[in-house]
Amino acid sequence: MEIFNRQNVPCELNLACRFDSKDCFDLFFREQTNNRVKHVLPVVHRLYLGKVVMDRDNHLIKYFLNDITTKQPEIFDFSIDSNSNIKIFDLG
Repeated sequence: MEIFNRQNVPCELNLACRFDSKDCFDLFFREQTNNRVKHVLPVVHRLYLGKVVMDRDNHLIKYFLNDITTKQPEIFDFSIDSNSNIKIFDLG
């Protein structure tokens, strides 16, 4: 699947890792940075699994982040309503 806005510009969902006084992961969706991961924290030499699920029926993009070592999960839902500027294409 690919996600585009109505002007056919790709929409990005990015995960950024910060190692500073606020060691954390931040999620960026549609250039918004207000999604800080609170329960899964970055630690050197740990493994993490991120998964994106497109829930067309509920108009959601779900982002799952799991710390494989501690088995700590965190889930983010991004709502895509009919008034949003997002459309989803199934390429399969």
